[in-house]
Amino acid sequence: MKKENSIIIINFVVILIMLFVKIIYNIPIVYLMSLFLIPITIISYFEFDLSIFTTLFLNFTITYFFLENLKKYGFNHEVILIGIFQIFFSIYTLLMGFIFSKLKKEILVSRLYKNIMEISYERDNLDKFLDEIVKYTKDKFESKNCSIILIKKDKVIQKIISTENNINKELLEKNLKNESSLLNYILNGNNIYSNIASRDKRFNNYIDSLNRFISVPIKSGDEVIGIISIEDNIKNYTKRDVENLGNYGTVLGLAISNLNYYNKSLYDDLLDIPSKNYVDKKIKKVLADSKEKQILYTIIQLDLDNFKKINELYGSLNGDIVLVKAVKFIKSKLEKKDFIGRYGGNNFIIILENRGKYISKEILENIKDEFSNIEFNVKNDKVKLTFSAGVIAIPIDSVKTIREMKILLEQRMYKAKILGKNTIVEF
Repeated sequence: MKKENSIIIINFVVILIMLFVKIIYNIPIVYLMSLFLIPITIISYFEFDLSIFTTLFLNFTITYFFLENLKKYGFNHEVILIGIFQIFFSIYTLLMGFIFSKLKKEILVSRLYKNIMEISYERDNLDKFLDEIVKYTKDKFESKNCSIILIKKDKVIQKIISTENNINKELLEKNLKNESSLLNYILNGNNIYSNIASRDKRFNNYIDSLNRFISVPIKSGDEVIGIISIEDNIKNYTKRDVENLGNYGTVLGLAISNLNYYNKSLYDDLLDIPSKNYVDKKIKKVLADSKEKQILYTIIQLDLDNFKKINELYGSLNGDIVLVKAVKFIKSKLEKKDFIGRYGGNNFIIILENRGKYISKEILENIKDEFSNIEFNVKNDKVKLTFSAGVIAIPIDSVKTIREMKILLEQRMYKAKILGKNTIVEF
């Protein structure tokens, strides 16, 4: 049953009860009407539109009693009270509806902000955060699909995240170049949904293949940084859904901006991998997960051998170029679920999850052997590099604190250096 029908039935029932009480106990009708202030206040809080509808409906009822009493008794005390009450009742209900609609919006935005920020705090990076957000939004709005498109200032697509992975990037890029496209209409700060778009001739070429949908801009302050859309082939979206998703887009924009700002302090700009602050955070989580979830982790501290000489001979700029290529190679040999971060200078932390002692050793040995055979072009010279690494396994190595873990890692790494470099010292 629709909410509107439920309200109508409730009102009829209350009016019948009111008439019954009036007839049996002869209580002045104006006192009985005052009882409506409680349900109307509640209705106003939950649904402003319905409070207006209910006010009109009840005013009709009050007017009926007013005219009946006026016809029967003329201007007596009760008739005047009913008239005054009718005016007061109308103003009161509309005022409560307006106040509660504003409060409801603030509460909704506050809850959305809290939920979105909680998700952002639990995610390591923007991709993981957005993956979680599209799933959350899809469920929140009971839709078939949710997608997020982040756009850079020069109208270049930064990221596309979708629960169904059904977005055509080439088509999007083509539409971005067309200033009159539906995509640019949204990027100009406009909310839109299928009921409106289908009646707008400007967008006829863009909605033929779409289901029922809502698309709103993701805003960071006054800047539009992307679009969030929900779609479904059954559900009929309303203006209220558009408003709610619009609020959602504003909160999401703030969360994305905060996450980007926060991640800048956690990522190394040169190498595009996590920096020491992030590595420390990751190690702390690894130690906790190994205890609570019994997950096996292999942690590697890796240091490039004699890298200081490259900086001395060829300069720090050329050293940076070599470092970027070296990290890129090592990273290419790891799986997506693996972790690599810069711990300082030419020192790195690698974390492998659930690989086992012998598999981890084999992976690292293969990387070491391949790495030592790479020739890096530096000016007119070809330079080779090696690395030394210390390895621990948790919970095989019984370390109880982060400090113990770091000490053991460094001891094994420096032992590898003492043993002649290009060496791995393990468990």
